[in-house]
Amino acid sequence: MLKNRKTYRRRFKDENGQASMPVVLLISGILIVIAVVGSIVAVALNNSVLGARLSAKALSAAETGANDAITLIQRGCVLSNTCPSSYTITVDSQSSAQVTITNNNYIVTIDSIGSAGSRESKIEAVVGVDQTTGLVSVRSFGEIPL
Repeated sequence: MLKNRKTYRRRFKDENGQASMPVVLLISGILIVIAVVGSIVAVALNNSVLGARLSAKALSAAETGANDAITLIQRGCVLSNTCPSSYTITVDSQSSAQVTITNNNYIVTIDSIGSAGSRESKIEAVVGVDQTTGLVSVRSFGEIPL
């Protein structure tokens, strides 16, 4: 009986450790899948945070453009007919605003489209100007969809 056991060991002596190769490959494959999924999740989260930041910058640029146009109107450009119909204002290195001023019987509509990267936002302001005193009153100011 002991003799058979030795023969059994001798016969499979060269086959020791054959089961370890598939186990190592399986564990390596699982680790690679976890690393790839982690990378994809990290990129997706980074893009969503960057998109939200760019949207906020675009909205801020649009508000800056609308406020700049209101300042021009307060300085009397409507009464003297010297308001530009449209112009561009650069807020910072990443964002700018395209401002359009429309005068309709001293009711002035300001459209300001702010852009930052690939994001855009639009602010519309309606301003009334008194013809005699030049008093400027903001009737509405808010974000509207593009």
